[in-house]
Amino acid sequence: MPGARCLPAAGIPGIGYDAGMGTRVRYRFDPHHPEVAAICCSDGRYIRALEEYLAARNIDGHDLMALPGGAAQLCRESASYTSVSVYTDALDFLMRSHHTAHVVLAAHADCGYYRSYFGRADRSRQEDDLRRVASSLRDRMRGLRVEAVFASPAPDDQGGGFVFEDVPLEGR
Repeated sequence: MPGARCLPAAGIPGIGYDAGMGTRVRYRFDPHHPEVAAICCSDGRYIRALEEYLAARNIDGHDLMALPGGAAQLCRESASYTSVSVYTDALDFLMRSHHTAHVVLAAHADCGYYRSYFGRADRSRQEDDLRRVASSLRDRMRGLRVEAVFASPAPDDQGGGFVFEDVPLEGR
């Protein structure tokens, strides 16, 4: 809409809503697909923490596949045949079309998917699923680098935030 002014969002210059143009943000479009894909749970309590973790690891651009339970949806031991089939096909397409070279699998404490599906969010089961999915990905894409992390809220008396711990994978 000509003449519409951009209303600042949260006091951030250059970011805001323009009735004729939508919401403008500062992030610049990169025409190149990232070589990294992150697969994580869709739990919104952890998404920003994962983004910050990846940035701290110098992974500034990445594709994101966020699903309830994350990698569990790619694992026959933890999801329905239909879920595994659909999400594996989607991931394979993403990795082929974007030439993914590196995948980060992330699980987290108190996962509602695991609580709902298994009655509790057992960290060892989640880590086993991460290892199964990592192995499956490596079998399907030779040379693919895969790593896995487990996120937990850090206690407030230790500064709060989140702690991301590496999950050991065989044959990194």
